[in-house]
Amino acid sequence: MVEKRIFYFDQAATSFPKPDTCIEEVNHFLSSQIGTIRRRGYTSRKTADNIVEKARSLLLSFINGSSQDRLIFTLNATEAINMALQGYLQEGDHVITSPYEHSAVSRTLVALSKTRKIEYTVVQPNEFGVITTTEVERYIQPNTKLIAFCHASNVTGNIIVADDIGAFAKTCGIAYFLDASQSIGSCHIDVAKLQPQFMAFSGHKSLLGPTGVGCLYMKEGTLLPVFRYGGTGYHSSSDWSFPETANDYETGTQNVVGIVGLLASLEFIQEKGLQSIIQHKLDLADYFLAQIQNNTSITVYGNETTKRLPIVSFNIKNMSPVTEVATLLDNSFHIVTRAGLHCSPWAHRYIGTYPSGTVRVSFGAFHTKSDINYLLESIQTIIMMEEIS
Repeated sequence: MVEKRIFYFDQAATSFPKPDTCIEEVNHFLSSQIGTIRRRGYTSRKTADNIVEKARSLLLSFINGSSQDRLIFTLNATEAINMALQGYLQEGDHVITSPYEHSAVSRTLVALSKTRKIEYTVVQPNEFGVITTTEVERYIQPNTKLIAFCHASNVTGNIIVADDIGAFAKTCGIAYFLDASQSIGSCHIDVAKLQPQFMAFSGHKSLLGPTGVGCLYMKEGTLLPVFRYGGTGYHSSSDWSFPETANDYETGTQNVVGIVGLLASLEFIQEKGLQSIIQHKLDLADYFLAQIQNNTSITVYGNETTKRLPIVSFNIKNMSPVTEVATLLDNSFHIVTRAGLHCSPWAHRYIGTYPSGTVRVSFGAFHTKSDINYLLESIQTIIMMEEIS
């Protein structure tokens, strides 16, 4: 029996397929390496140590970070976000944030408002859906401690923050946190230009790595309290852990296998060229948008004039995005999308699609134009079915 091909258009959640070299290196490591990193007693751990540090160095260069900056490996971007927000904010602090935030940020802020009495203000973007220093400046209070924004919306795909907010925050003496989970690998991220004090991102989306690896970037000179206590392989005689290096935050057994796969994927991106991959995905998204823009049965969300990622959210008139459109695409056409609120209810309230949400399609490095044509044909068939019924 021949298996039917699955057409996967949920790259914004996690990328698929992974590069062959990612899978090969993970298999090789699992079959040939023993032990874990930074633990004495066996020589093979040096290989693992070298892999982890090579991945850390490559990621720092990938975002144009300094060798003096810290890059901490975490379980995922959500853990990195919690490390930054829970580690930095104290009782009574005020945070400026956006209406586009993922639940990893919004729920953490709500929780801290209850446990530490922090305050947060949601900034209204300008007419282009972008937040600039003009909008931010209006909301600064004497106790404003942090500006916390996602770099791009995982719902609309728009890049929602101006590049100079980090520099502006610095002049105001306010820390700047950036959630780059959705944007890294789908656009160029330059921390020297964006100037975040903290930045969180995941390795399994557009960086093409395995799940289970996230990162927290901290600018040189920045320290956070240790988020989780335990063994690090360093200073084992001490009962107290004081963070000096990135390693001091990486307690317990790290997901070395995931980091091995991420390193291989980063090297794949280097070989193919980041700009080439970015342009390929954007070209596919532009083609998809061009084909549906005049269809009166389809509503597309997001600002077309604003810089965007290869993500498109849409609805079909008179149809539920979850129980009808996405379900039909899956069951009848073997097309995987993401429908609903995308863990971003604030964003859906802001764009007017709450509580039903939207259907989201996102394009990856291995998609072809014929894949997009099949998606378009399937959507048109669903529209025709609805019109007949």
